[in-house]
Amino acid sequence: MTWLHVVSVTLVWSGVLMVAVSCLVALRVRDFFDRLHLLAALSMVAVPLIVVGLAVDSGGWRAAAKLVLIALVSIAAGVPITVATARVADGRGQGFP
Repeated sequence: MTWLHVVSVTLVWSGVLMVAVSCLVALRVRDFFDRLHLLAALSMVAVPLIVVGLAVDSGGWRAAAKLVLIALVSIAAGVPITVATARVADGRGQGFP
């Protein structure tokens, strides 16, 4: 087992642990906007952790570049999608007071 493999496994399992904890917390949260906040954290932190962990142990630079691109798209799209979903759920479409 190389040190790259150890780093990869650590990153992937850190992201998986974040997903599991967020799912458990989402079961306890009653408000839609609080649940949406949990999903935003997943898209901004957990998904990139998993993807970067996979990229570290992918073996080739092309696969790693594709995985890093996926992480960047997830980070860039996470906040606008969360805000748009919150505005639609709010019903006004004008933002929050």
